[in-house]
Amino acid sequence: MNVNTVGRSHERQFSSPCVEAALPEPRRRGAASNFLSVFCAKTLKKNEAAPVRLGSQRAASTPWRSAFGAVAALLALTAAAHAEIQWLKPAQDFQATPDQGKVEAHFAFKNTGTTPVTVKSITTSCGCTTATLDKKVYQPGEGGEIVAVYKFPFQHGALRKLVTVVTDDHPKEPVVLDIRVFVHEPFEVKPALVYWRTGAVADVKTVQLLADGYPVHVKSVTSSNPRITATLQTVKAGEEYAVAIKPADTAQKETAEISVLTDFPAGAPHSYTIHARIK
Repeated sequence: MNVNTVGRSHERQFSSPCVEAALPEPRRRGAASNFLSVFCAKTLKKNEAAPVRLGSQRAASTPWRSAFGAVAALLALTAAAHAEIQWLKPAQDFQATPDQGKVEAHFAFKNTGTTPVTVKSITTSCGCTTATLDKKVYQPGEGGEIVAVYKFPFQHGALRKLVTVVTDDHPKEPVVLDIRVFVHEPFEVKPALVYWRTGAVADVKTVQLLADGYPVHVKSVTSSNPRITATLQTVKAGEEYAVAIKPADTAQKETAEISVLTDFPAGAPHSYTIHARIK
């Protein structure tokens, strides 16, 4: 075996850890990784310059083994020292009613790592949601919570808002906190559309107004077209009503919007629309 063969054999066997450790990695950050890169570069250069004696494979590999052991120790040190935020409940669901107008979500977290973590930014998906935090830096073992308030005036049904949190432990991997709200509609209009064919009998169409779970009183019913009238009938106050809708005739195409004004919620009473058509 010649000198070049021995050198190439040891390079294949032992150079890989240091070369790979010296390469840049997206998740490696801080002074430890910089030192590691410099250390590996110097070690490689030193061992490339060292003479290799024929028949002395054990002696030739010793510097590489020392370098590998040092690299392994540095990697272990780098892995051991890290910050890590854990979230107790990153997605939260709420049931609400229109009179509530808002929900408040508390997103608790804890730094389970061994170094401090800094919250760099908190952003919400719209202006109707705000998010606050007491401070920015959290020591190992310390916890906190982000308080997010989502306001939904005049909305109902399934709603969703997001809060994005960026921390220095994973700045390129933000955490997205999820607020899901179902705003219960306490008043049902069925059907919301009535119609007649031109030339058909101008009979009465009845629409039911039903309160579901909350007392809702109908204050008034008005039609936008005097040729299509709407008359309110109380079946059970606060729970059930009916609206009788009748056209003067069906000789021509016409439309009307029947507005139903309620007293719920108290601060901002809702109105509902029934559509009437002659087509």
